[in-house]
Amino acid sequence: MGVCRFSSWLSLLTNLVDLTLGFCKRCRQLPRLSQLHSLKRLCLKYMYDLEYISEGDINEEEYISFFPSLESISIELCRNLKGWWRSTSTTDHQQHPHHQSLPSFHHLSELYIEDCPNLTSLPPFPYLEESLILDRVSLKALQPTIAMTSSLPSSSSFLSSPFSKLKSMTLKSIKDTEALPDDWMSTLSSLKQLGIGGGPKLKSLSLAVPHLTSLESLAISDCELFDSISDKGDDGTEWQNLKCLSSLYYNSVPNLKSIPSGLQHVTALRSLAIYDCPNFTIFPELASVVYLQISRCPNLTSIPDGISNLTSLEELYIYDCPNLKSLPDEMLSLKSLQKLTIESCPDLEKRCEKGIGEDWFKIAHVPVIKFRRW
Repeated sequence: MGVCRFSSWLSLLTNLVDLTLGFCKRCRQLPRLSQLHSLKRLCLKYMYDLEYISEGDINEEEYISFFPSLESISIELCRNLKGWWRSTSTTDHQQHPHHQSLPSFHHLSELYIEDCPNLTSLPPFPYLEESLILDRVSLKALQPTIAMTSSLPSSSSFLSSPFSKLKSMTLKSIKDTEALPDDWMSTLSSLKQLGIGGGPKLKSLSLAVPHLTSLESLAISDCELFDSISDKGDDGTEWQNLKCLSSLYYNSVPNLKSIPSGLQHVTALRSLAIYDCPNFTIFPELASVVYLQISRCPNLTSIPDGISNLTSLEELYIYDCPNLKSLPDEMLSLKSLQKLTIESCPDLEKRCEKGIGEDWFKIAHVPVIKFRRW
């Protein structure tokens, strides 16, 4: 089977704004896309043989006009993709300590990369503003951008540090790190949404959270070794720096035992969801939380201690905890509770049956109580 390549005329479409190339499984070479000066959105997907996006030499690029209009890049399931340029001179540029000599994406605002496990280098994208999503990608691809320093041009159209305006970031199945790099996290002062999923080596965020002062939503899922409070003896007090955090979500975090104590000082925290965290045992004082969800905890036999510390709690949702047998007496202290939903917890439902259940007196003050069975 021969090698498939695109015709050179593609580079002549200088007014092209949106380009998607996909399902070209034998394609190994692309035309020089950087000549498409009007291009705003680029999507590459299911190009299994593609190793480099540009076959040309990095020194042939026009640095000032390198993708001058590009705002969004999506690269999906290009499993042999290694980098942007094939040229051997790329190695020399990668070893440069600040990567200032690499062509950069000056207007790129959204970057999505999925299932490109061999990708280790990309041109810097320090002006990313809207979103960064990496799924089954090595963080090595970010190094040219992370290495850029505050010596970047400073004006209304340039940033003083990379990622300093980024609003949303999602990292999935990142296998090569135990902690997110501090030199990267320290620049994320504008980040509002952070999602981390499937990090088999990730143990802690304790070095990152002091810098995430604008963070509003944090979701951590499928992280087998993660523990909010165990890293290097930290007790979780550094989490008090997340002063804007309003939503916290844990899913399949088996080492999680408690919510970080520093969050009791975060008065913006409103929503807390805990899914499939079998070792979770205690709530600190979280006086601002109004919504709590405890779901899919098959080993949970009792509500974690300290639920009375959630003095502003208005809604409690308990789902699929089949071994949860009863509610604690602390439920009587939840005077703000307006709605209680119990779903797929058969033994607990019996104990909470109106008027006759053994735990009914603990929840009789709640205006709305719902039971759901599937």
